[in-house]
Amino acid sequence: MSDELLPVLAQDGELTVVSVDGQPVVTARALARALGYADDRSVLRIFNRNKDSFTERDSFVVDMRGVVNLTTNPQGGDPHIRLFTKRGALKICMKSNQPRAVAVQEALIDLYEAVESRRMIPVEALQGVQQRLDELATEVRRLVVAQEAKIVYLPRSCRPRSTDNEAVEFFKRLFEENPGRKVSDAIRVVKKTANECGWRVGSDKAFYRMARKLR
Repeated sequence: MSDELLPVLAQDGELTVVSVDGQPVVTARALARALGYADDRSVLRIFNRNKDSFTERDSFVVDMRGVVNLTTNPQGGDPHIRLFTKRGALKICMKSNQPRAVAVQEALIDLYEAVESRRMIPVEALQGVQQRLDELATEVRRLVVAQEAKIVYLPRSCRPRSTDNEAVEFFKRLFEENPGRKVSDAIRVVKKTANECGWRVGSDKAFYRMARKLR
């Protein structure tokens, strides 16, 4: 399958930097053309002979049918192509004996600098950001709808020290349900519930301060 379907980010003669999933890469075929090989098999042989020196950061294989959203392969051939990142392409050049190898290295550096200087944001990345924003907006709406109790913001100084949040929230709910409730009665209920639930409860004085803020 031809790699010409991939969006070109930068080009210098036979050498092109294309975008795959938002990442600037060079195909084995383009690298072979630039180096003066008849086809990409020469580049793949260099890669296979030196596999130990390449990592996933240097090279990987993609199925073109998924990259360009094709369900079939109209041009025939293997739809899987090998791609090289900047690091990987430069390694191929360093291990190549072709007379053009040094010139191709320099061209690669220039092309990648051109791509990086544009600070391009791939469409795929923008779509991912938009999807995440939509998910967050949905979650916020769900939380707003689910929030039935009145939200009371208390200064840190008014929160009972060494008191678990569950006990604080329970104390607040007691006053929301019955604003006229005695503080001492509310504290007694909180302590009883805390004892049953295993919550930590601070001093009564802190609860009185909090009660004044709630009223």
